[in-house]
Order: sequence, then C-alpha cells, then structure tokens
Amino acid sequence: MQNLSVKLGDGRFNYRVGAIIVRDNKLLMVKNNKSPHYYSVGGRVKFGESSKEALTRELNEEIGQALEIGDLSIVQESFFEYGESKEKYHEVCFFYYVDYDENNPIEVSSFTENGELEFLEWLDMDKLNDYEIYPKFFKTELTKKHKMKHFTDKYY
Repeated sequence: MQNLSVKLGDGRFNYRVGAIIVRDNKLLMVKNNKSPHYYSVGGRVKFGESSKEALTRELNEEIGQALEIGDLSIVQESFFEYGESKEKYHEVCFFYYVDYDENNPIEVSSFTENGELEFLEWLDMDKLNDYEIYPKFFKTELTKKHKMKHFTDKYY
C-alpha cells in the first residue's frame, strides 16, 4: 500500500496520524539527528487504511508494540515548507490519545521511512516550552479537557 503523500504542482499533500501518549506527566515525543525539533509518534496513512489502522501500524513500527488507541482528539491542518528545497506541504493529521501500559517497555529508537535513526524521549509536560515541538499546540492543549479540537497552522 502506498502512503497518502501526493505531489501536487509546487507542493505536496500528506494525510497523517499522530499519537498523544502521556505517562506520569510526561509526553512521549520523537526526534532525529537531522531535525532540531521533536514531533509526535505517528506517520502517514497508507491508501486503504483507516486512521486508527494506520496509527496501530505506526505504533508497532516506532515503539515496537500495539497500544490501545482512544478517541480522536485533535484534527490539525498544517501548511509548511520542508527540506532544503523548501517544498510546500498541506498536511491533515488526526491525533488520538493512546493508553500506555508501563509494564511493557517501549523501544527507544526506530527508523524513519528514509532510514534515518530516530529516538523516543519522554518530555516533562511542565517544561514543554523549553523544547522546539511540532505540533506547537501540544504545549498548550494537552492539559485541557475537551471533546474535539481543530487547528490550522500556516507557516508560509
């Protein structure tokens, strides 16, 4: 199955899923050596997958286990430039809360689709402003109780 990442004219459209995993007031995020920022566990949806199926697959790939996926919490539309070429992206991402069982240790590293090593790290929720994090709303919205939120971020 092919990723739902489609080249369109001068840019690219991505359909993505992300996990919100919180334990002991810490948020699980991912970082790699090529990027200065942290990002959510998750990835692109493949053609024919539901968003929950895609997130289950991504959790297996990135942390080495399937976790219980909760309710859809946040939908984000992002418009940004990426890479040395500054290719423009239009991305839609569904974020789900995911339950983490502390008795099953997670893998601390995995590989991106481009074969780059990435690391998982628990960030203190009270110190998220000290980190460069995408999506940025993770710094303010994860501690609020709400049913569903929609965000649009434009960076170009």
